[in-house]
Amino acid sequence: MKRIITLIVLLILIGGTGFVSYRYLTIRNGSRLYFMKKDTGTFDRVYLDVSGWNIVDYGMHPKISTFLAAKGIRKNEDNWKESIKKKMDAAKKELESLKEKAGKN
Repeated sequence: MKRIITLIVLLILIGGTGFVSYRYLTIRNGSRLYFMKKDTGTFDRVYLDVSGWNIVDYGMHPKISTFLAAKGIRKNEDNWKESIKKKMDAAKKELESLKEKAGKN
């Protein structure tokens, strides 16, 4: 009985993976996955990694660029620049508060 249940679960997993591969393009951007519906069902293109793409690559694939722009996805460079700026501002505020405390003593 365990073999039958295992076989059924395995067939469901394989069928689900096949369906997703046939109908959707899996796009990986860093550690995130996105599923873009294909115009026609095909196994031609199943998976795409856009982590290292530059502006030329995005220009060559306008449908993928439009999909990612609609999702509000930016390149990782923008995110780390913003986070560094926020941390630098927080460090400056902390230094100013320490200077005030030292001046009072």
